[in-house]
Formats: sequence, C-alpha cells, structure tokens
Amino acid sequence: MVAPEAKGAFGLLTEILLLETGDRAAREAWTKAQLANVIAHAQARSRLWARRIGPARAGSVALADLPEMSRADLIAQVEAEGPLLGPAEGVETSVHSTSGSTGQPVTFHITQANGLYNEVRLFAQYLLENRDLKLTRLRTNAQAKVPPPGYRLKRMPSYAGALEPLFETGEVVELLYANVPGAELARIVRSTRPGLIVCAPRFLEEVVAAAGFELFRSAKVKAIICLAEAAPDWIREGFDAIGVPLRANYSAEEVGLIGVECPATPGCYHVATSNVVVEEAPGPVEYEGVARFRLLVTHLHGYATPFIRYEIGDLGKLAPRCACGHDGPVITHLAGRLSSTLRHADGSRGQFHVRGGEVQDIVPATREFRIRQTRLDLLEAELVAPGATPAQAEAFADHLRARAGAGFRAEVRFVDTIDWGPSPKRLSFRCEV
Repeated sequence: MVAPEAKGAFGLLTEILLLETGDRAAREAWTKAQLANVIAHAQARSRLWARRIGPARAGSVALADLPEMSRADLIAQVEAEGPLLGPAEGVETSVHSTSGSTGQPVTFHITQANGLYNEVRLFAQYLLENRDLKLTRLRTNAQAKVPPPGYRLKRMPSYAGALEPLFETGEVVELLYANVPGAELARIVRSTRPGLIVCAPRFLEEVVAAAGFELFRSAKVKAIICLAEAAPDWIREGFDAIGVPLRANYSAEEVGLIGVECPATPGCYHVATSNVVVEEAPGPVEYEGVARFRLLVTHLHGYATPFIRYEIGDLGKLAPRCACGHDGPVITHLAGRLSSTLRHADGSRGQFHVRGGEVQDIVPATREFRIRQTRLDLLEAELVAPGATPAQAEAFADHLRARAGAGFRAEVRFVDTIDWGPSPKRLSFRCEV
C-alpha cells in the first residue's frame, strides 16, 4: 500500500527514533556492531586503513586503540584510493566537499544512503521535539552571488523528503541571498510568516539590527534553529525575552549531524548516536578559562569514505547523560571550530566575534566582511564597502586591535568581492595559524 521508497524511509525513521530514545544497553550493542562493520570494511578495502588498523579482527579492535584521523590522513586516503564502494557493489557514490571554513575544501565520497539518512534524521528531530509539522519553514542560505535584486525565494510544498507520502508538513521557503540590507530581510520574514526559521546567526543579527526582536514575535515565529556557528549571547537573550526558543544543531559536512542542543538544557548537545560516536582526544586545551578537549568523531555510516576517530576541529567536553533525563552521551562546553577561535602567542585560545553591526558602525557602506588571523600577531580584514575611506579602514583596524587585545596588529583592505569558496557556509572570522 506504500511505495517502496517511502516504506524504506519510514523503516529508517523508526530505527532512528528507537536508537535515539530507547534502551541504552541495546543502543550500545548496536553501536558496537556498527563500529565493527565500518572498521572491517575499511580494513578490507583500503591499504591505508589496513595499515592503521592492523591485522586484528575488526570485532576485537577497541576504537580508542586506533590512531586519530587528521585532515591530512583524509586527503591521503581519498587521493590515493577514491571511494571504497562503487558500481561493482551496486552502490552509487558522489563527490562531496567540506565547507572550506578552515581553508581549502577537502573532497570525500558519500553514498545515496548517506543523503537519505541525513534527510530522515533531521525530520526525526521534529518528531523527537514534538514540533508542529504544518509550520512553514524558512531556510536561509547566504550565497556569494545572486542576481538582482540580490535574493531569490524557492518554494517547496513539503520538507518531509522521502517521507512526504506519509507525513503532511508545511511548505519550505528557501531564501538565497547576498548583500541584502537587513530591512529587506526583515520584510521577507514578515511576508513569508515562517513558523520555523533555520539560519546562520548572522541572518538574525542583520534582521534584529533593522527591525528588532519584536518582528519575530509579531510574525508568529515559533522556533529558530541555528546552523554553521554559535549565536552570540545577546541574540539568545533577546529571543528568550520574547519567548521564541532558539536552539542549535551541531553538524559537519563530513559526517552530517553530530548533536542537537537540548531544549531544556541550553549549551548541552545530545549526541546523534544513530549516526556518530564522539570521543575526547587526550590532552585538554584551555579555552575561555575552561579545560576542553579536541573532539574525535567516528561516522557509523561512512563506507564510501570512512571517518574513524576523525579530528573534526572542535573543542568540547563529554558527559554520559543529560540533566534533562536523556540517557545518552552529551557534548558540553562546545567551543566550535578551532578555526573560529583567536589563538594567542602563549598557545591559549579565546572567543573572537565581531558583529556586522559593529563593522557598519565604523564603515557604514560595508556589505560583506571577513576577518582572518594569518599570524600569531596579525589580523587581516577584507571589506566589500564601496566608497569607504582610508580613515574608516584605520578606524576599523583600531577596533580590531582593541577587541583582540595586546600584541595584535590589524590590516584592513577594501575589495570588490570576497572569495568564500564553493560552499554557502561562510565564517566572518577564521584562524589560520
């Protein structure tokens, strides 16, 4: 009575819901079997992985005994061996890339099953949080180039994907935009009247600067999900004050969803145990006065390109369960990408976030900006700001030096365009040292 594709997606949805909410012992047994499958596959199909894993049977290999996988290891495996699945197994693979937020994007391979899992897992979260599926969802997507008037709206009748024959949802409105004033973005929010907004925090900053927080309440926004980077405290506090919950998803291009912020315990992320295993790497790293750890992620569905103990580039701490009662691992004190933290000469790291409003207070013509730490003592800023003056450049350089603290220099230059790379994910600040 149900098409095979929808039936298969519903079976996957059921499995995900059981794994994320069910008995801990059963989930850990499933995880152990999945790990053995992934390790055995990598050991059998890859010379590089065979050397890393050794001759032991996959089921007897302890994950913690395997070496960490660096970005360089990933590049070496993909360049030397390509996908570890292919037409011979009846599996279609495609090339995917990281966002480029840490520099040059790295390519790897995914299967259609990876795409289906990611689609169904995100839908499962709406069920786990008991959200109203009939709300209109606004998904914002900042692009490097969008034809005049600088934005485009794409509408789709459903966000259920392969589950659409079984679930009725509201429509999806995708906003692709570049260099659009905050007042125009606010007008789009008013006109689309979304119940749910999925966006990067900078979108919220631009709209709030133009129209205030009250716009979101008057537009009857029920919830906001932030992607790509952490929302600053003032944004969270503003939405708390008007009763609009703001939560974040923690994910990576390489492996998909890693964790989901707990609705009851902000700053605590329930690990997506149906998708990944997360570990703390040895040796704490001090960040903002807290000892945190480099996070290692193992993808439980990584067969085209395995990610086993992959250093994802983030800092955090692990706990065995959440204060809300969720009986599964959680990530706390998540500091985000190392590339999004300011590195000091003594080796410590700190938060560095310059809001768009700060930039425009000093250089009003700013349409886009990017700041990079290219040396231990140097910040370089690029601004797309037609008509800006040298005096404004020096004023902004002074602002950056004041924000970074003693020992930093700052250079500001005006450019026609910023090369963000192939991905729509863009970071306003990136550490490259």
